[in-house]
Amino acid sequence: MTSFTHHPFNTNFVLELRDNYANGTYYNLTLDEFVQTIDSSLLHGYTVVWDGNTYEYNANDIKNYGLVMFPIESSNGIKLLKTNTPEINVDQQTRQIAFERLQTSDYHLMHIVGIVKTKNGKKFYKIKDSGGDYGPYNGYIYMSESHLKMRTVSVTVNKNSLPNAIRKRINEK
Repeated sequence: MTSFTHHPFNTNFVLELRDNYANGTYYNLTLDEFVQTIDSSLLHGYTVVWDGNTYEYNANDIKNYGLVMFPIESSNGIKLLKTNTPEINVDQQTRQIAFERLQTSDYHLMHIVGIVKTKNGKKFYKIKDSGGDYGPYNGYIYMSESHLKMRTVSVTVNKNSLPNAIRKRINEK
């Protein structure tokens, strides 16, 4: 599954990525449906294969904080990594621009295993990284919904976890 505007929604297409050398096809959803599909999988007890990038951060930031976010930079250029940090509002257009500028790419695969919310209701995705048991969460990182929307190229989900309306459309193809 993916979500980009340069191909029609609710269709399969070959995603133009340098690592897609086998010309694999992806089913294209709106950004809202894309996030809904990820959430549906996790809420139904399935995990999600995540393909995207976290290159705004160096490895030490992730290892030290365990958070991956898309914050609004402060006036001095410092990005604060706290769960209540204000983040950029990511919509379909900003996501598409980042993809076309090669800022969103298929850099890394990780495994989304759950959803957590802060006391204030901010959603984060609990992700197992392959880099070992590092950082404050023993090899898990917490990715904000804003970062997920901006830097996810694609996900792989179990078809049994798809929301009914999306599964029906796919089966009709």
